[in-house]
Amino acid sequence: MRPLNPWKLSGYKPGQNVICKVTHPEPGGYAVLIPKDNLSGFLPTQAVLRSDQEITAQFVCVHNERILLSARFSGASPSDRGPDQPGSPVPIRPVGAISLPLPEPEEQNET
Repeated sequence: MRPLNPWKLSGYKPGQNVICKVTHPEPGGYAVLIPKDNLSGFLPTQAVLRSDQEITAQFVCVHNERILLSARFSGASPSDRGPDQPGSPVPIRPVGAISLPLPEPEEQNET
């Protein structure tokens, strides 16, 4: 593995969406490649992905000479969007995630 070129990283900001391609599974997630700049990365996730699958993730930071990414969650499942189109990034959904309602704001007493 070659060291990361800091000049290529200058355009990445935390939270920025990044297209990456899954290369192989690793403990805790997947090794990925960011084709735009030919950079290696790691995507921690419990989602089941396949090699060569392109997905959209978010840039977090550089860690251990690789780009650390975060899964980008979407409210639509692949079945809601219809058949996947080749070459289009697939958002990752959390496994077993639930949505909780936000609490109602408390009324302020003016006394």
